[in-house]
Amino acid sequence: MADEVVRGLSVTEGGVYLDGTLGEGGHSAAILQSGSSQSGLIGIDLDGRSVAEATHRLSGFGDRFLPLQGNYADMVSLAARQGVSEVDGVLLDLGFSSRQVDRPGYGLSFQVDEPLDMRYDPDQSVSAADFVNTAGERELVETFRRFGEEPRARAVANAIVRSRAERPFRSTRELAELAERVIGHARQPPPAPCHQDISGAPNRSQRGAGKPAGGTGGCGKSVTARGRPGGDQLPQPGGPYRQEFYVRLRARPGPGNSEPPDYPALR
Repeated sequence: MADEVVRGLSVTEGGVYLDGTLGEGGHSAAILQSGSSQSGLIGIDLDGRSVAEATHRLSGFGDRFLPLQGNYADMVSLAARQGVSEVDGVLLDLGFSSRQVDRPGYGLSFQVDEPLDMRYDPDQSVSAADFVNTAGERELVETFRRFGEEPRARAVANAIVRSRAERPFRSTRELAELAERVIGHARQPPPAPCHQDISGAPNRSQRGAGKPAGGTGGCGKSVTARGRPGGDQLPQPGGPYRQEFYVRLRARPGPGNSEPPDYPALR
């Protein structure tokens, strides 16, 4: 996968790149290794724990790597605050992170009984429990259909509404057991699609409910790695947003421009 990313971005020596879904830094490391000592990368992730891990992993690249905690939908403004207005390529890996699912404390796994949280960033105001217990039936149906292509979306949503009227959902196990009762054992494991669809609610902008605000600014190339069907809703290269979002070519600043003192490789 890393090789495909590097080829897709056409990584060049001295290029400046942005990884909008940093994770643990594997793709970012491949991009930095493919560049030169003059190349740089900004890594953005909503999950502060992932940012900390990636920062440690990529510490050997020095000031060529700039980690930022935030939402990729805000990538343009986040980069601008660091004095970066144009990059040579943008990477978005919108698949579901198995490491985050397996890691305790997120409430992302239907196989472990934990509080129904599912937030990548604990400072976000809405948890999965908040969403499940307050969203209207129509919104629940749309969530299951749009993000998971769940054929029994209406039945699951209706069951959630009826069940929460008696007792609010508080744990991942409660949600998984309800989904299993409604969906049955036709698919293995049955709760997974609904569970992952719900996880998109507190992290929706991070998972791609819309294009980044302001497009990607001055971006030469972008690569989007898709996860399971419905896992992201961003426009793809060649689609209707091609000119507006994925390819917005603009000349990089010339060598005569002064470089900000911090993170010079990223300017």
